[in-house]
Amino acid sequence: MRFIKILFSRSMIVVLSILLQLAIFVGVIIKVHELFEWVQFFSYALGLIVFLTIVNKDTKPENKLSWMVLVLLFPVFGVIIYLLFADVRISRRHVKRYLSDESQSKKIISIAKQDEQLIKESLGEYYGQARAIELQNGLCPFVNSGAQYFSSGEEFYDNLVKDLDGAKEFIFLEFFIINEGVMWNGILEILKKKVLAGVDVRVMYDDVGCMGLLPTRYHKRLNKLGIKCCKFNKFKPIVSSTHNYRDHRKIAVIDGKIAYTGGVNLADEYINVGSKFGHWKDSAVKITGKAVISLTLMFLQSYAVMSNVKEDYSIFIKDSVGQGENGVIQPFAVGPKKFYGYNLAENAILNIINSAKKYVYITTPYLICDYELLSSLKLAVHRGVEVNIIVPQIPDKRITWWVTRSNFEPLIREGVNIYQYSPGFIHQKTIIADDSVAILGTINLDYRSLVHHFEDGVFMYNTDCLKEIKKDVENILVVSQKQSLQSSRQRFISKLTCAIIKIFTPLM
Repeated sequence: MRFIKILFSRSMIVVLSILLQLAIFVGVIIKVHELFEWVQFFSYALGLIVFLTIVNKDTKPENKLSWMVLVLLFPVFGVIIYLLFADVRISRRHVKRYLSDESQSKKIISIAKQDEQLIKESLGEYYGQARAIELQNGLCPFVNSGAQYFSSGEEFYDNLVKDLDGAKEFIFLEFFIINEGVMWNGILEILKKKVLAGVDVRVMYDDVGCMGLLPTRYHKRLNKLGIKCCKFNKFKPIVSSTHNYRDHRKIAVIDGKIAYTGGVNLADEYINVGSKFGHWKDSAVKITGKAVISLTLMFLQSYAVMSNVKEDYSIFIKDSVGQGENGVIQPFAVGPKKFYGYNLAENAILNIINSAKKYVYITTPYLICDYELLSSLKLAVHRGVEVNIIVPQIPDKRITWWVTRSNFEPLIREGVNIYQYSPGFIHQKTIIADDSVAILGTINLDYRSLVHHFEDGVFMYNTDCLKEIKKDVENILVVSQKQSLQSSRQRFISKLTCAIIKIFTPLM
C-alpha cells in the first residue's frame, strides 16, 4: 500500500514526467545526430556559443570552470544541463511586478531610516559592512530594536504560538516548508481562530519545498478557511530553469511589531517530533522595533508577486518599540541577481571572516564552499583567528554530505577546527565573530542558497543577544566530535568521486 502511495504521489509523477521529457529530448537529438551531419555541426556550434557565453559571464571563475568542463565533455547533455540549471529564469511578469513594488519599499525605508551619524557611531568598525548591505539590497540598519535568541525549534515554537495568539491586526507567514503535524496543526488552529476575529492572515509556502508534504491544492483549502494563501513559484512538471527560482526564507510577522526568522520551518522534525536524523538542532531570532519593517517588506514584496495583489504597504508599517537593546540590527534580503544584482549572502559572510581578529564560529548543515570562501577561512587561521565550524553527524542528503566531508581535510590541514554535531543533525545557520557581530538566518553554505534562492538574514552588531548565540555555539561544541586529519582523510575512490561531484556543485 505504501509503495502504491509513493508511486502515484505528486513527487513521483513530477520526477517521472521530467525524466521522460529529458529522455525523449536526448533520444531525439541522438537519433537526429545519426541521420543528419549538419545537425551535428549545429549542436557543436551551439556548444561553442554556450562555452563562450560561460567564459564571458560575470561570475566566479570556479563556477565557470565547472560548466565549461561539463559542456566540453558532454556537448549535447552539458548544454542542456547548463540551460536548465546555470541560471534562474524568472517570468517577465514577476520581474516587472517586483521592480514596480521596489520603489514603494524604498520610500518606506527612507522614511523609517534613522540618523546616519548615530548609526555610524553605534557600528564603529562595522559601519562599512552595514553600508554595503544597504547599498546592495536597500534595507538599512536600526538602533533601539530588540533581538531575542532561541537556541532550539521548540523554544521558537512556544514563543511563536503565544505571539500568534495575541495578534490583533495581521499575521504574515512565509516558509520554505510547511508540513501537517503537531507543529503546523497547532499553528493552524490559532490562524483559524484569528481569521474569525477579523485578523488578516496570509501564508506563503514554496511549492517545491512542500512537494510530497502537502496536497497539491492545499493552498486552496486554506483560502476556504479565510486564510489568504499562495504558493511560491508554482511547480509545473516541465523541463525548465524556472525551477531554480525558490523561496528558502522563514519569516513570521505579527501586527508589524514582532518578526521571527531563522532556520526553523513549520514541520515536526524542527521541534524534534519524529526526526529521522537524531536530535534536530536549530535556532531562530525574534525581532522587535523598527527593524521589523524590513522583514515585513520582504514578505509583502514576495506575496504581491505570487498573489498578483497590489496594495499600499504603508498600512502594515507600525511604529513599534523594541526591547531597548544595545547595538544595531539589520535584517537583509538575499535573492537571484535579477532582483538584487550582487552575491550579497557570500559577501556578507566573507566580510565577517575577513574582519575577524579573535574567533569565528560557524554552524551550517552543508559546507559546499567555493575557492574564495575556503581561502578566507584558511587566511583567518593564518592571522591567528580561531575558526570553528560545526556540521551534522547525521546527514539529511548523502551526496551533499560527501562533498561537505571532502572539504574537511584541506581546511583541517590549515588549522581550521571542524566538528560534527554528535547528537544528530544541525540545521541552524549562524556565524558569529569576536563577541561583536553575527549573522543568523536562512542562508546555507552551498551554491543554491548563495546564488539561486531567495533567503534572508539578520546582521547583529554589538547586540546583547550575541552572548546567548556564543553560549549556544559553545554548548554545541561540547557535544560535538572534533575531526582530525586521520578521521577526515578519504580513500582514493572517495576523493575521485567527490572531485567529479564537485563539477556539479552548482546543482546542489
